[in-house]
Amino acid sequence: MKFTALLNKFAAKDPYAMAAGKVLEMATVGGGRALSVQDSLGRIEKGKAADLTVVDARGVGMVPAIDIVGNLVYGSNHKVESVLVDGKLIVEGGRLVTLDQEKVALTSAEMVDAMVERIAPKIDCPSLKRFYERIRNRRKDDRRARTRSG
Repeated sequence: MKFTALLNKFAAKDPYAMAAGKVLEMATVGGGRALSVQDSLGRIEKGKAADLTVVDARGVGMVPAIDIVGNLVYGSNHKVESVLVDGKLIVEGGRLVTLDQEKVALTSAEMVDAMVERIAPKIDCPSLKRFYERIRNRRKDDRRARTRSG
């Protein structure tokens, strides 16, 4: 949400081009409209899918509490307390309850590494190439360690 607001302000060269309330509306109600399912989601109403994220309003990104919507859109380091998707609890106390969080993180990292290995040699991007080299070196080190311990 933050980058949506900031990029629109930058593109329009107008600090008022994209208000925080508009961005929040786009992320919620607008999501339902974009998917053509506004009758079943996008708002907390009876008969709509119960998707809800609860953020700790006491966190650093949410104070001072002068503009809660602005804090939510522009703040950083929000602590997500709970997430419900279609009425089912997915995150509780800041932890995934339906998946193994460590396994998801590891699998995600492996997928990013594989993607970088596929595209880095084809793109002229120094930072991507440095990341690619770190991946290759880490894998070489892992193979050496397995050989020594095996």
